[in-house]
Amino acid sequence: VTQASAQSNGAGDGVAHPRGFCDAQVDAGRHAAAQFRPRVPGSEAHKLALDGDVSDSVFHRLRHNATLAIAACAQAVSRRRSRRGTGTCIFGASVPGSGVPGSGHEIVERATSGDCEGLARLLHASYGGDGTQLDASVRAIRTAQVRTAAQRAARLNQAGTLRLLLQHGADLGLELGNGRTIAVEAAARGHADVLRLLLAPKDAGAGDAPTGEKSERVGARNANAGGGGAGVSTTVQNGYGRTLLMEAARNGHVGCVRVGVAAGADVNFATKNSNVTAAMFAAMEGHAECFTALRDAGADLNVARNLDGKTAMQMHRERVAAEMAKFKAA
Repeated sequence: VTQASAQSNGAGDGVAHPRGFCDAQVDAGRHAAAQFRPRVPGSEAHKLALDGDVSDSVFHRLRHNATLAIAACAQAVSRRRSRRGTGTCIFGASVPGSGVPGSGHEIVERATSGDCEGLARLLHASYGGDGTQLDASVRAIRTAQVRTAAQRAARLNQAGTLRLLLQHGADLGLELGNGRTIAVEAAARGHADVLRLLLAPKDAGAGDAPTGEKSERVGARNANAGGGGAGVSTTVQNGYGRTLLMEAARNGHVGCVRVGVAAGADVNFATKNSNVTAAMFAAMEGHAECFTALRDAGADLNVARNLDGKTAMQMHRERVAAEMAKFKAA
């Protein structure tokens, strides 16, 4: 501990608790500090206190040295990671895209706030190039940062920044947990613009970020223009076995229903066990606009569900009759 604290004196004293580093390093430092707390049973300092060999002033000094040891461990990690990436890390402050802890905060913040111009500048300055000069782990971290920013933008209905990230080549992780049902979730929330972008086919050049001096200007302009989509399939189901068209109809988002139909979603797809279609969901929840949109798209309204044999048209008529009865009673 004394040696580690001596090393930390040359790197920067007075840092009590570094932020942004791996838990293993911080936990190791905390464990070292715990060994010099006289009130922790089993610690070295506690054993010395029982023997009466150490004074209170020595206890304080040992705890101080252990705190400095935590800083020394963190700074060693910072120097090692800054050599692997393109930026440096000084206890929580990091260069975006450098691969050090905390370097993905800015891209996520700009993506979720809808700052298209700021995001375009950031992508050009910190996430440009092919990354061949970087360490493999740093490239993987960059990819994860862009993916997280794109997923958060989709979740918060930021179609402009999502388009920029997709044009930059963002991988939404469609085979992973957070990205697999991204389109279904957008439909359930009524995010029609985001859903349209997710379902749009990938453009041949969408994965190439603009280069040169005008890349920031071009990127900001393209945020509200056409461009490559994500190419998400309309057949993906969530944990309940419902597709994006079902979730849109179930929650009454007619705009998302139309987007799904335009993208080629199967209007007659039914759940596996209950044999419930999107039109049935719209009828059950009383969403007449969604029901009409599905009917106009060619949905079969005479398919019977397994529960009671009722069809979508029967459910719709029963719902309309119930609403009329309420109106007359009022």
